[in-house]
Order: sequence, then C-alpha cells, then structure tokens
Amino acid sequence: MDMKNKNVLITGATSGIGYEFAKIFAEKIIILY
Repeated sequence: MDMKNKNVLITGATSGIGYEFAKIFAEKIIILY
C-alpha cells in the first residue's frame, strides 16, 4: 500500500469511524470520572 492510499484511509477513518469511536471513548471517560 502506498502512502497516498494510506493517508486516504487514515483520513476516512478519522472522519467516520474515528468520530464514532471518539464519542464512545468520551462516554467511557465520563463514566469513569
């Protein structure tokens, strides 16, 4: 896999999957504290 495709995947994950993960992660932190 070349760097361009890798960057596209990372960007897609950050904007899509990463966003969903961040919401779940934030909820877990709120529960912990």
